[in-house]
Amino acid sequence: MMLGLGLSLTQQRGGGGAGQAPSVGTLIDGFETLTWPSAGGPTATLDTVNKVQGASSVKYSGRILIQGQKSFSGFDMQTLGTHAFYVHLDDDFDYQNTASVSLSIQLDSTGSIYPGPSKTVLNLVQTGGMWFSGSVSQYNAAVGAAGVGNHRFRVNSTISGSGHPGEVSYDALYKGVGGKGAVILTFDDIKANQRFAALPIMQPLGIVGEVYVPTALVGGSGLLTWTQIGELAAAGWSIQVNGTSDDQPMTVSGSIAATLADLATQKNELVSRGYPAPRSFCYPFGTLRSNGARIDTTATTVAGTNTVTVASATGIVIGMRFIMSATARNCRVTDVTGTTITLDNNFDTNFTNAACAFVNDSGAFHGTKLQTALRGAGWKWGRTTINTDMFCQYGISLDQAIQLPSYSTTGMTLASFQGIVNGAINRKSVVTFYIHNIAASGGNNWDPTEFQNAMDWLKTKIDEGVVISATTPMLDTLYGAATIPPA
Repeated sequence: MMLGLGLSLTQQRGGGGAGQAPSVGTLIDGFETLTWPSAGGPTATLDTVNKVQGASSVKYSGRILIQGQKSFSGFDMQTLGTHAFYVHLDDDFDYQNTASVSLSIQLDSTGSIYPGPSKTVLNLVQTGGMWFSGSVSQYNAAVGAAGVGNHRFRVNSTISGSGHPGEVSYDALYKGVGGKGAVILTFDDIKANQRFAALPIMQPLGIVGEVYVPTALVGGSGLLTWTQIGELAAAGWSIQVNGTSDDQPMTVSGSIAATLADLATQKNELVSRGYPAPRSFCYPFGTLRSNGARIDTTATTVAGTNTVTVASATGIVIGMRFIMSATARNCRVTDVTGTTITLDNNFDTNFTNAACAFVNDSGAFHGTKLQTALRGAGWKWGRTTINTDMFCQYGISLDQAIQLPSYSTTGMTLASFQGIVNGAINRKSVVTFYIHNIAASGGNNWDPTEFQNAMDWLKTKIDEGVVISATTPMLDTLYGAATIPPA
């Protein structure tokens, strides 16, 4: 089977023999026992729901900072090489599109209280599970060269904002994973210069792209026509759909049913024109959800009770979610009497005039309601504007949270492009870029000279055999039927 760049399926896999998948490495720990000492105040339990292999994973519940660490005695850190791990986020911390969780991986000796070497590998605003990877080369050289000894694999999940509890589950740390890095170049807004400026540069180099088509806008002023979209497809580009046919946020339709119906209409349009049924889309304006009423105030609490006195109860109603560092996850209002609020969980700490919030999360697009519906409708990839990469050599068949991270190319330089792609090469991960215009600097543009330089450099890395030019259907073909290696 030939896929992009004239490479066979086996060649693109970067595996050993014919038909073999890349090495999945050696399982170091499945986190099926509670041997991780807690740090930073979280509590640990076994998680048998969000596991990816074996019997369970380890789940940390904490406030503000969730830290997990696993000690390995007699372990040579150098042998870790490129390593992969699975993380599942279950967040109750904010409900704002700007909230995020930053996950840092740290390798250090057990004698260090605050380890220095770290790498932030994950920034997410939604719940869900993903595979991520790291490389010893990213960490402090002294740690990597420490040899056999007592070392820790440590995860810090720093939740943005204050007083917002959350949960993180860890599972399946593998060392020595194989495969190649992958680069996906995605194009938004169907600008005509994607055909007349981007394609002439990419096609001679064997580099492909993925365009998200808002079907109701095709043929508009300065936009691609169906004929031009066909020319991109003939050059090996992937033709997928925009989150909405008119390129407006998916959350403004009024209901999830209407949003899904619009996607289905776009899907049928592509199929009727002879394109493969799309399974990918982009979130217009990067909007993943909408926010309900949020009331910020202050509260005084008494440990061991489930009542709180607030400065003002205006707008607070039964059923609202209560957010504060001293409360359990998913804490709800059960009664409002004056400024005394009764909750369905007790406090474990005394606070005086501490910041808190009450959130109405009953809206159609709150939390992960949209993503759950999209998954149920058969959609697999939802490209976001969240800057990170992900590992998919054998994790692509997992949930992946219907959110494909990507980097903006507005004003991008060759040096910044190289830095991001080299990181994906080192980690054997997938990195995605979103592109609006190939035009002179300004607006959402990627300068044509910088774009040409970036593509020329990417071609050299492809020729070195360390990265592939990919699309979401291509990765689905490569790894879509993959399963997690047995423990």
